[in-house]
Amino acid sequence: MKTPILFFKTGLFLAASVLSLNAAPILSEPFDKLPASEKWKADASVTVADGSLVLTASGMNTGYANSVFVMKAGDPRLDFTAKPLEIELRDVAVGGTAAPGDSVMVMIFSANSPGEGNSSSYLKLRLSDNGNLLLMCGAVGTKEATIHTLATKLTPPLKNLKLRFSATDFSIKGTDAAQEFSGAGKWTEAFNVAAWTGASPYLMFRSVRRPGEGQSEVKIGALTVTNVP
Repeated sequence: MKTPILFFKTGLFLAASVLSLNAAPILSEPFDKLPASEKWKADASVTVADGSLVLTASGMNTGYANSVFVMKAGDPRLDFTAKPLEIELRDVAVGGTAAPGDSVMVMIFSANSPGEGNSSSYLKLRLSDNGNLLLMCGAVGTKEATIHTLATKLTPPLKNLKLRFSATDFSIKGTDAAQEFSGAGKWTEAFNVAAWTGASPYLMFRSVRRPGEGQSEVKIGALTVTNVP
């Protein structure tokens, strides 16, 4: 009778191990409706249509236009220096009626303030309508720098995009309409990774239209953020 008991205990241990590897997401937004207002702040130009979050930026032709979707409060679980983090976006498209090259999706991951304006350190993912994907960094009072050109001439829409951040490095992998792509690198001196230790980071998404006519439209089908090994 002892063997079945030991087997049962072993089974419980293995089940617990599997559960620990598949921990619940920190953030999970399927965008079948506007996310909870107590968690996110959205401009009036942010809507949900056909299972996607839609950010439409339009305004005076002489200046930049923005449509913003941002966390209302920082979350200490997003401190990737404590545990590596994966941010996954699905079904991402950048378009609209603006001139080619004038529509951009920006994701800002900031250490201690929403957006880049007052943050002591931030990362900026920039996807333009011409298919260029950049990872940039900065801090209040400093000049923004490009860490890595992650991909060029991607074919929209992006079926999925996964960004992994840790205390020492970053990686990306994804699939556009034509192929898979990937990239990786180490943090450079331009990025103040120390500012993230013990921080409560924020996520922000923006649709940006450069000065000119028309509007920029960004669509995001889903957002998931999890801790990873």
